[in-house]
Amino acid sequence: MVRCSTPPLRLLALSLGASSAWSEELIDRSLLATERVENQALGTVDYVRRRAPSKKAAKNPNKQPSVVVLRIAPSESPSLILQLGTASPELAVRAALHVARDVAGIDVNMGCPKKFSLAGGMGAALLRDGGKACEIVRALRGEEGLRGKGVSAKIRLVGEDGDGEEKLLAQTQAFMVALYSAGASSICLHPRTASDSSHVPSARARWASLRPLFDCVPIPVLLNGDCYTRADIQSIPALLPSCAGVLLARPALLDPSIFAPAPLPPAELMRRYLRLCRRYDNHFVNTKYVACELMNMRRHPPALGLRPPDFPGGQTVAKVCGTREMDGLCEL
Repeated sequence: MVRCSTPPLRLLALSLGASSAWSEELIDRSLLATERVENQALGTVDYVRRRAPSKKAAKNPNKQPSVVVLRIAPSESPSLILQLGTASPELAVRAALHVARDVAGIDVNMGCPKKFSLAGGMGAALLRDGGKACEIVRALRGEEGLRGKGVSAKIRLVGEDGDGEEKLLAQTQAFMVALYSAGASSICLHPRTASDSSHVPSARARWASLRPLFDCVPIPVLLNGDCYTRADIQSIPALLPSCAGVLLARPALLDPSIFAPAPLPPAELMRRYLRLCRRYDNHFVNTKYVACELMNMRRHPPALGLRPPDFPGGQTVAKVCGTREMDGLCEL
């Protein structure tokens, strides 16, 4: 999740029982513009983009001379999957090699329906260009420097909302078989089409009709989409016996303890998150943004009847937004 899957939330998920954590989507060219820096003060590896000197920057002493594009804690490195935005086999390989020593695998984003991805031929645009999608996977799998690293593809159903179920399944199955033939080591399937690009989807992700897709390739296929409760997750083996695992994005914002054996109070989860933000010097604006996402319901389908998290100390999104620095947010 862009802006959310930064080190504190990834580390919180892993500490609660997640087996792997994905980075936010990072664009190949953005990664290639970074320098790998071992941050001795934090004990992290930082991929830093230096800002070129400018007259405008000189007039603003508060403007940072560099930007941390990717920060990795050593403890998460063996479980961290880099999600890569790319439309170029060559750039994908170069970006993956740039960070390969610090991640467990590379996941090519072939599902994002947002304009910034589609405009560059990335994300869900690759669903309409199977040849390019397979070239990217083939290039990554064939690179000697990436041996031992998993290469997965995050996809959606191939087609439009108006397509019938039979057509959607046939097109998606053909796409998955092609990815497998190109060398994909696993596939992550979000069971919505790219045309369902609303911020909060009105319809629940399609689980019941997906069984053929989990049986069509001899590699792990993971399910992503609307597993909001432990009961949802526990129901998957009966519905989809071949499903190799479940990915959680928005549900992990509603309740990060969904990874744990038992739920934890939202206030305790927020305190754990903020401690990790302090420990890894997370940018305050990003910290406040994610804190708000952990408290509100704007990302979650109303049709599911989900309840907002309860903060008994009177904490609200408005009060979070009113804080101006980390001390104030932690005090709240």
